[in-house]
Amino acid sequence: MKTIGHILVCVVLVFSLFACGKKVEKVSVDKEGNEYKVDDDVSFYYPKEFKLEMNTTNDEQDPSTLRFIHQEQVFYYTVERSNYDNEPQDMKELYYGELEQMNASSIKVKQPVLDSGLSCYEFSGQFKDTGIKFTNLVYFENQTTYIYGYQAKTDVYNKEIKKMLIFLESFYKSSGKLND
Repeated sequence: MKTIGHILVCVVLVFSLFACGKKVEKVSVDKEGNEYKVDDDVSFYYPKEFKLEMNTTNDEQDPSTLRFIHQEQVFYYTVERSNYDNEPQDMKELYYGELEQMNASSIKVKQPVLDSGLSCYEFSGQFKDTGIKFTNLVYFENQTTYIYGYQAKTDVYNKEIKKMLIFLESFYKSSGKLND
């Protein structure tokens, strides 16, 4: 009987060890983030510890891109306009090509439907030159491309991406909703 008791105690200890090691990180964008409204049509959340970059004088950076920075991590939002009359499916392929031209590799594309009802594309990959990994939520509308993304060095990205995806998925564009 003592042996069965010892075995049960050991089993309980082993299960409690595994249970303690598996933490589920619950993120609330309302509590842990700040909302940024571009206009009545577009908004998103970013983590509170990230600060809006005010200096966009670097020639390599597009001054129309919003950047929210914390240490070596960046959230960014930009809008690209095209003079060409492409269908959204064509725009997806063109954007993929742009990423390849920027030396991105291991590009994966998904098509999530966000909680807001927005149907968009999720592009993720890594830039060969710098090793920086990225995830961009991209919404195509007429000749306009809306991009809300996150990027960081590989080790930081791998550690933080699950939490950061929750903020990326807060992206809202009123005319992109499935029920609009």
